[in-house]
Amino acid sequence: MQIEIFDPFNILGLEPGAAESEIKKKYRRLSIQYHPDKNPDPGWRCFSCLFFFIVAMQTLMFAGMLDSYN
Repeated sequence: MQIEIFDPFNILGLEPGAAESEIKKKYRRLSIQYHPDKNPDPGWRCFSCLFFFIVAMQTLMFAGMLDSYN
């Protein structure tokens, strides 16, 4: 079993140090792309992708976490 490090920038496909506006734009685009109502892939796959996008976004945007990752 391999343990992966949680990297919110990598999950969202951004470079470290991305601006808040870039983070929001990328999150919005990915959440629409992987939304179960818009994507024909199996529902659980889309749901798990959305979950990781939400956690990554919240980690970077809330409670000053963006500064700790930059």
